[in-house]
Amino acid sequence: MNAYYRSAFITLIFIPLITLLAEFSESLKNGLKTIFWHHWLGKGILVIVLFIVLSFLWGLKPSKSLSPEEHAIQLMRALILSLIGSGIIFLFFVSEYFELL
Repeated sequence: MNAYYRSAFITLIFIPLITLLAEFSESLKNGLKTIFWHHWLGKGILVIVLFIVLSFLWGLKPSKSLSPEEHAIQLMRALILSLIGSGIIFLFFVSEYFELL
């Protein structure tokens, strides 16, 4: 698997995780605000840094080239992961809006 796909998968898991953790942990949200001015900005910067660092570290190890079919499969997996993560965040905020949690 390509270093960029691995990095994307970890990052796509990290996004809903950090979003929900920040909503449940006031200290995490305040820490992000303190360091990055706003917690949304902080989460965005952390996601970008995570992707870059993981891509660099996994990129140090040589890997085989992916065929076009393998690229398509990896892109589909990334799409599915992003839809799942988006759905989790959406459902969380809908439940918050209706005070279900």
